[in-house]
Amino acid sequence: MFLYKPKFLAFCIICLTVYMYVFSIDTESLLSINLPALYVIYTSFLISLLMFFRCVSQGVLLQGITWTFWIVFLHIAPVVQIKLDIFPMPSYVDPAKNLPSCLIILVGTLILSVGFLLPNKSIKRSLSSDVSAEVQIGFVRAMLFLGLISLLAIILRTTLSVFLLTRVEFEVATGYLFISPQFSLIVISTCRIALLACACYILLNRDYFIKNLYTRVTYFSVVVLALFVSNPICNSRLSFVAAVLALFLSAGRVSTKLVEYLLVSILPFYIFAFPFLDYFRTRGARVKQQGVFSSLLNPDFDAYQQLLNTITFVDEKGFQMGKQILGAILFFIPSSFWHTKPISSGPLVAQNLNLRWTNLSSPLPAEAFIDFGILGVIAYCFFVARLILKADIFVEWSRGNGQLRAIPLTLILILSGQLSLLLRGALLGVIGSSVILLIIYLSFRVARVSRL
Repeated sequence: MFLYKPKFLAFCIICLTVYMYVFSIDTESLLSINLPALYVIYTSFLISLLMFFRCVSQGVLLQGITWTFWIVFLHIAPVVQIKLDIFPMPSYVDPAKNLPSCLIILVGTLILSVGFLLPNKSIKRSLSSDVSAEVQIGFVRAMLFLGLISLLAIILRTTLSVFLLTRVEFEVATGYLFISPQFSLIVISTCRIALLACACYILLNRDYFIKNLYTRVTYFSVVVLALFVSNPICNSRLSFVAAVLALFLSAGRVSTKLVEYLLVSILPFYIFAFPFLDYFRTRGARVKQQGVFSSLLNPDFDAYQQLLNTITFVDEKGFQMGKQILGAILFFIPSSFWHTKPISSGPLVAQNLNLRWTNLSSPLPAEAFIDFGILGVIAYCFFVARLILKADIFVEWSRGNGQLRAIPLTLILILSGQLSLLLRGALLGVIGSSVILLIIYLSFRVARVSRL
């Protein structure tokens, strides 16, 4: 058992001690209505932390990334915000909704834990066949061709310097670059994903591809180009971090030790570094410093408040009965064809509260609750947990089988970088890259079957 490992047991004790010290419940400074909510979220935190250390000790990649997001954005940040009664967005927060929000988080935590712990044997039967070298070489060429063609189409319509614009300027400049904003987004996302997939695959199999100075320069240029189109100037910080993480894991070939140290470092990164990555680009009003965890009060950590706002939205408008998830899945359909196409859940909830800034997140529990209530939270969390478990089983299998089936592994590593984006939401605004990954994977499956 991982709990018997001294270093992880010591680290767990230290984290619990710090948590109890920093977030100790002061009954004199809190509304009594908040006390049950804090007890509930503290219980959920303990379960999440236990599952997180299980992932660290075993080097489980995607589950570990899931729990880091879950712990920081849906546990530590909410406790700080509830205790200080300061929330990221300027909207009224009903203290009575803290308890149901914390209960939703607890339910999500329990369902994720069950989904991760239940055995999954079906995937093991699909890992028995090898992939021909011809298909793998074809994959690299196809990704490079697709990425360069997409990049060339963007450059011909604008210039290469468009990738050096700020994020808002980039969205304006490329919004109607092609037929519609949705199609423009597909072309840009395809360019990023294809070049990143090519770079990651080369790094995973560098012993095969990099043989002389010419190939070193060529494939190093592909890695640099993949980073350039995913740079943090015209992209969100999480998108850039996702690309760097995928390349980093590919270079390290997803070793167990690498994953252990990576997961341990992500927690402090989210709390102390992530909010400040945007300082070079924007100069907005920041929350007055309230101590070492004051960064958890800025709009980057609006996930819990958005869950509160989602409950308010459901109380007033009712459940959406699947409209939001359907809109996310069919994101590529232009609004001109689908006149009743729903907008992202984050902006939808923000508009209901008459907020001026509507580019807000919508974490997984909020996306599930706005559609189907608590049953949606149970279904969504269990479905996500099972998918992540399958991906982690594949990663573990790939570690013991050299370079076999490295194409799906490449796509999983890219997904691991984007996982925080998907969990944070809003889903309609970030699901495009994942759909492109799915299309690439299905194309690979078709090519593999045709070769058998």
